Amino acid sequence: GLPMMAVIPLVLGLSMLVGLGNGVLVHDLKLPPFIATLGMMSILRGAALLISGGRTISGLPTALKDFATARFLYLPALFWVLIGVVVVVEAVLRKTTFGRYVYAIGSNREAARLSGVNVRFVTYGVYTLASLLGGIAGCMQTARDWQGSPTTGATFELDAIAAAVLGGASLMGAEGNAVGAFIGALLMITIYNGSVLLGINSNWTKVIVGGILVITV
Repeated sequence: GLPMMAVIPLVLGLSMLVGLGNGVLVHDLKLPPFIATLGMMSILRGAALLISGGRTISGLPTALKDFATARFLYLPALFWVLIGVVVVVEAVLRKTTFGRYVYAIGSNREAARLSGVNVRFVTYGVYTLASLLGGIAGCMQTARDWQGSPTTGATFELDAIAAAVLGGASLMGAEGNAVGAFIGALLMITIYNGSVLLGINSNWTKVIVGGILVITV
C-alpha cells in the first residue's frame, strides 16, 4: 500500500541490514563466509515464501513497468542503472581508502590488522555493500517482471560466481574488480543467448556454464 518512492528505499535499507548481519556472523561469530551467507540465503528464501504465502505478488504500480521498459540513448533504463552501479563500485574500490583496505584484507587479514586496518569496519562495509547491490538487483528484477515472485533468482548464485570468476575475481581473495565482473556477466549472457540461438538444449547450458567455471578457476 506504500508508494514506490517509499518502498524502494525501505527495501534497500532492509538489504543493508541483512548485509550487516552477515558481517557480524563472519567477523564477530567467526563463521566461515560461505556458511554464513549460505545460511542467510536459506533464511531469506524461507522468509520470502512465508511472507508471500508462496504466491506471486501482482498489481504493482504501472510506473515500475514504465521505468523497466523505458529507453535512454537507445538502451534500456535498467542497463543504465547497471552502468551507474559498476562505475560507483569501481570508483570505491580503486579511489578510496576503504577500497584499498578491502583488497588488503582479502590478501592477508592478519597482516592488514597489524598494519592498523579496522578489520571489523571494512568487513561490515563489504557485506553491507554487497547486500545493498543485491537489493538493487531485486528492485530491477521486480520492475522487469512487473511482479514479485518469492522464487525469483533461485539459481542466480551460480551465475553470479561464474560471472565474477570469468571477470578475473579470485576465490582466494584480493583480485577482481567491478568492471571485470560486468564483463563476466556479459559473457554469461552471451553463452545463454548463444545457446538458444544455436538450438542447444537448455539443460546443456548449465553443464557448459559449470564446466567453464571449473576450467576458469
